Amino acid sequence: MTILHLARSFGSKRLGGSERNIYNLVNLISLKTKEKNLIMSDNGIWEYHIKSDTFRKIDKTKINLFFLLIRNPYQKINNIHVHSNGYYIFLGYIISFLFKCRLIIKVTRVGDGSLINRNKKEKISFKLLLKRNLFKYLCKAKNVYVHILSKSSLEMVNKFTKKIIIFPNLIKKGKYDPNIKKKDTFVISSRLIKRKNVDLALDNLLNLKNKNLHIFVIGDGPELKSLKRKYKTNKSKITFLGYLKNNDINNYYALAEFFVNLSDSEGMSNSFIEAMSFGCKCIVSDILENCCTAENHAIYYDKGEDFVLKIKESLKLNPKEISDYANSRFSIDFFKSTQIKELYKIDNNNISCW
Repeated sequence: MTILHLARSFGSKRLGGSERNIYNLVNLISLKTKEKNLIMSDNGIWEYHIKSDTFRKIDKTKINLFFLLIRNPYQKINNIHVHSNGYYIFLGYIISFLFKCRLIIKVTRVGDGSLINRNKKEKISFKLLLKRNLFKYLCKAKNVYVHILSKSSLEMVNKFTKKIIIFPNLIKKGKYDPNIKKKDTFVISSRLIKRKNVDLALDNLLNLKNKNLHIFVIGDGPELKSLKRKYKTNKSKITFLGYLKNNDINNYYALAEFFVNLSDSEGMSNSFIEAMSFGCKCIVSDILENCCTAENHAIYYDKGEDFVLKIKESLKLNPKEISDYANSRFSIDFFKSTQIKELYKIDNNNISCW
């Protein structure tokens, strides 16, 4: 049997958090089950090979998926897993209808502009309203399941479907080494867009008046140039590293004493759980998605609160306990085959919450 993953940006030159998570998920599936994995994106079609732990492009054009499956009937699709919003959800529904298989739609984020949001005062455009209504309509189909990353949005999703899978983002195991950690070192790692509030995080950190602090900002995006201009006089304290490959990012998690993410909304932040796995003391925005992710192993900040107090609170966190918690909960090294079978109903068992 084959699992087909639909991920719009997969195969691009720069891997983002979603692509890394897909890689980890597919690696885990291949280790724990006999399922084959195909990925279709705007950049073509890939097949995962467990022996080499790599994806090989088997076609440049995604439309050729149908011809590939017809030529290789042994690759019968039993699950389609959609990892991108927009038209990929409806493309996945069409393919699931044609091949009579299960469709799993992953909700990647909860917040303004997303498929689900708890903010009743949000300004909704006609386009977004249409997308949300179509999404809820598709969820009524017998073969459609909604994949959420934590219990934080369970109550909202439960209002329009009972076919819900709770399964987290995945990481490779991080290592906490107290000998590497550098005191008063902070890392911010994310796509540099407005809702991530990187400027708010930097302003709060600079207001600490700590002469020894240094902040590494990892990531690129539309806000990078304006952030560099705004903080050009703080070059001694802030280093903008731009886009880094995953192994290089991990080196900064291993080094940093603190991780900061004050984003307005998340589903489950890959950078957050990766930083935790390396024992970073994390100060993150006080939203349900973050609280369900880290529980009492992080400090939660709301806009307007005293950030100095949050730093003092974070000093009470135990880095070893943070690392152990994150690795045991999100690392592929700790997941069992039964949990993957629950996600894809490989044994046709009832779906249970992660």
